[in-house]
Amino acid sequence: MQMPDDPKVLILGTSYIYNQHRKDELFLWDRLVHKLNPYVDTLLIDSDSPFDPRNFTLPSRLNVQTLIHMEENVGHPTLGGDGWGRDLCFGIDYAIRKNYEWLVFIESDLIFCRPVMPIIKKLCRIGCLAAMPTTTKFQWLETGVMFLSVPYLNQSHFVDRYNWSSHTAPFYCELEMEKLLSDEVLTLPLRGLRNDDQIVTRENFNEVFPVGIDYLTHCLDFELYNMLLRRNGIEL
Repeated sequence: MQMPDDPKVLILGTSYIYNQHRKDELFLWDRLVHKLNPYVDTLLIDSDSPFDPRNFTLPSRLNVQTLIHMEENVGHPTLGGDGWGRDLCFGIDYAIRKNYEWLVFIESDLIFCRPVMPIIKKLCRIGCLAAMPTTTKFQWLETGVMFLSVPYLNQSHFVDRYNWSSHTAPFYCELEMEKLLSDEVLTLPLRGLRNDDQIVTRENFNEVFPVGIDYLTHCLDFELYNMLLRRNGIEL
């Protein structure tokens, strides 16, 4: 239940849907975000996907309140232009214009099993203005799930300093985020993994995560996401 003193929060997702697997991830992300956060506004920014979310219709329509379609896919930071940064900055500008207090960025291929409001209230209580977990493989910030104070982003001129259009490949947005947020960012004790090398399997899932798991991303085996939900007692 939303409380009168809850901060005004926007959940931002970004997408590039190029095959059925990514479409399935997006629908799972959408259903889970709205189940866990029924009173929180949502925005999806799509980067000119071949599978255009604007064409998803009943019975498979997305639940997001606002869907913005970018007319050009400028590329991935490690290969071409900084499309990730462009969409993030567009979402930040949107949050500033709409007077949100917090922006929670959750990439649409990252399945996150925690409601956002308790985390935000904790950050408010301790005076933290930016927070995210870290990745185990690369030992850098996990920018797939970020909690960011919108007034802080506005007052620090984050979008201007990020300057996404100036970036050329190879560019690592994780390191740039760490640099720009270094005065304020704290890491969150969230358990999860970028499964880039597919080291997590159905067979070793419980061994890899013996004491719990909050998120997974980049899984080619979709059943791993279902195992993540079951592990957290979530039914969709």
